[in-house]
This record gives sequence, structure tokens and C-alpha cells, in this order.
Amino acid sequence: MSVSSFSSVIGIFCAVGFILNFIFVLRKSSSSSSSSLEPLEL
Repeated sequence: MSVSSFSSVIGIFCAVGFILNFIFVLRKSSSSSSSSLEPLEL
């Protein structure tokens, strides 16, 4: 793999992880109805 493709794959994984983390926090906050949003630590 070249450096450009490797960096693009890393960026995609980071984006997907961030989106999944954001959705999980929204579901957790909506289910527990808590006003404080605590981001998950990877």
C-alpha cells in the first residue's frame, strides 16, 4: 500500500469511529434523558 492510500484509510476509520461514537452518545442521552453529554474515550 502507498502512503496516500494508507492515510486515506486511516481518515475513513477515524470518521466512521467518530460518527458511531456520536450516534451512541445521542442514543444513550436520549434513553437516559440526561442533559450532560460525555464523549467516549477510545
